[in-house]
This record gives sequence, structure tokens and C-alpha cells, in this order.
Amino acid sequence: MSKVQLQGNASGTGIFTIASPNSNTDRTQTLPDASGTLLNTGSTAVITPSMFAANAISTNTYTSAAGTLKFAYGNAPPDQQPILTSFTLSAAEAPIGSYVVLTLWISSGNSSGQQYCYVDQKSYQGSSPGMYGYITGWYWNIKQTTLFYISDASDRTFQIAHGTIVASNNNDARYVYYNGYIKVTQ
Repeated sequence: MSKVQLQGNASGTGIFTIASPNSNTDRTQTLPDASGTLLNTGSTAVITPSMFAANAISTNTYTSAAGTLKFAYGNAPPDQQPILTSFTLSAAEAPIGSYVVLTLWISSGNSSGQQYCYVDQKSYQGSSPGMYGYITGWYWNIKQTTLFYISDASDRTFQIAHGTIVASNNNDARYVYYNGYIKVTQ
């Protein structure tokens, strides 16, 4: 039979209290068969990937730096605005309970065209999780990457509202890439 030993710190003067919760149900806490520090919400220890079980973090965390192109638009005057479109990720691309990684890239070629692009989850209104990009000037680029939580199948649809404010040439473009998903399991 294993033994339980409590040992105080000879240098400390504080009182360490172990208290049970207000419950009528028997509970068991099993200590890990390893040396180390127990972590809690007040801990300042760093959590590292090696502290998780081998299958705790999805292997599909990031497909590539460029990702899979889900939306592309090259300006072709006249450029009406706003232009509304959408795309939907598959269940394999966006499992329930995962965080989808999307990247928005807006590129300005050799014109001073001002352009914008909104990417929203579920809505064009900007009230749902989303990302926004705007550029003005020659040879400008903006890229941003955002995580979107997938709580149900409707979260897999993303709305895009985009347009050009000032006349532009065909070198300007807007892209949205899917970069994979992150899912932490227990």
C-alpha cells in the first residue's frame, strides 16, 4: 500500500489548508504518478506542449503558411460596392468544438486604389466574430490571421463584404485563406 506524506517547508511560516467542498457526493482526487508541480488558476508555472497527452492537441493545427484559398477577387473596374459573397467550410475543415484559422490578405498593386474587406462569421453586420482590412496607396499589403470558434454547423459559414473606394487597376486583390483548425481534446 502506498503512503501519503505531508511535508511542510522549513523556511515558510504560512498555513496550507486542504479543504473539502460543500458536497454530499464522495469524490476522489488521484495524484499523478510523476514528480512535478500541480497547476491551478493561481499558478505562475508555464504550460508546455509536452505536458499534454499525445492526442490532446489536434495534428491538424496548421496546414501551411499560405493555406487553402477560399476567396479571391481581383478588381475589374467598374467595381461596385459593397460586393457580398460567402463560403462555407466542410465538417472536416471545421469540426465542432474547434478553432478555425483564417487569413485575410489585401494587396494593392501599382495604383492608389483604396480597398476594404470584412470577413464575418454568420453575418454581414460586424456584430459576430470577424476581421477587417483596409488599405490605401501604391504597393501596400495587409495580412491578418484570426481564430473563429465553431460551436455548431452554422459557424462554418463566413460572409465577405468587400469593395474599392477609389478607382483601382487590376493589380489590386483580396484573398481569404483557410489555414486549418486547432482543437484541444481531453
